[in-house]
Amino acid sequence: MRDQPPSSAASPAGAEAVTLESLLGSLVPDASRRRWLVVKTGLAERVISVAEPVVLDTIAADRVFPLPPLVAARLAFNGVRALALDPSGVLFLVDLQELMGVRPASTGGG
Repeated sequence: MRDQPPSSAASPAGAEAVTLESLLGSLVPDASRRRWLVVKTGLAERVISVAEPVVLDTIAADRVFPLPPLVAARLAFNGVRALALDPSGVLFLVDLQELMGVRPASTGGG
């Protein structure tokens, strides 16, 4: 994670950095202070701009649940694959490989 965008805010492959909001399908990017994540998945590398605060945390496996089919069918965000229960509330877990275009989109929840 970086405070400043990488040189020219582009990935090493030359593609422009994208916001996490745009990957998820949100039309309105968060205007707060941004951090830059360089995400590497196999041969793919992407620079993703995310709004603060950014927290790296662990979640116990017994607190992660598949996305219920009705929620999966109605959810407007891309790449959400599961829900996790955390002391702060419900968290959406996303498939970064799908968001980055490395893996085809799933057709159902879980």
